[in-house]
Amino acid sequence: MAGWLRTGLTRADLSDRLTADLPAVISGQAKGRVSDEDRVLAVVQGVAACDVALACLVAERLGVTA
Repeated sequence: MAGWLRTGLTRADLSDRLTADLPAVISGQAKGRVSDEDRVLAVVQGVAACDVALACLVAERLGVTA
C-alpha cells in the first residue's frame, strides 16, 4: 500500500478502488473477486494467529489438503 502511495496514488484514490474488507468477504456480506482483473489487497497486521487463520481459509477454499 505504501508503494502505491509513493507512486502518486492518494489515499482517496486507494479508498475508491477498495470495494470490501476481508471480514465482509469472509462473512458473505461482500463479494470477493468477480473477474480475473480484480485484485485483493490484504494488509494483515498483528498476531501470527491471524496469518495462520487466513492461510487456512485460503487453502480450504482452494481445496488444498495437508
